[in-house]
Amino acid sequence: MLDEWIHADVQGTVDDASQLVGRINLASGAVVRRSRLRGPIVIGPGTRIEDAFVGPYTSIGTNCAVVGSALEHCVVLDGATIEGVRQMEDSVVGRNAVVRQERAGREAVRLMIGDDAEVAL
Repeated sequence: MLDEWIHADVQGTVDDASQLVGRINLASGAVVRRSRLRGPIVIGPGTRIEDAFVGPYTSIGTNCAVVGSALEHCVVLDGATIEGVRQMEDSVVGRNAVVRQERAGREAVRLMIGDDAEVAL
């Protein structure tokens, strides 16, 4: 879908330290700081991308935060937060969900999984 429907349209704020490559649809009110974006991608209004890489075929909803993380081939729904995740691929993150690396090098995983979920570690 992103290949067929996405057109480049950067209405949000992008700082000089960031790099945008390819078809990127960045909604008004979205902010990109010290990050690299490679399209096709869609980023909704009110979303903040900082110190991150957002790779191709990723769609990020409204009022999300992606900080210190790398995403490729992902769908991130409205209100979700992703922090400190070294590499997330082929994933769907639900509304208002939080995915966060709490301590580097920690072996234990803490999960709160809803109905009909699938987790692959």
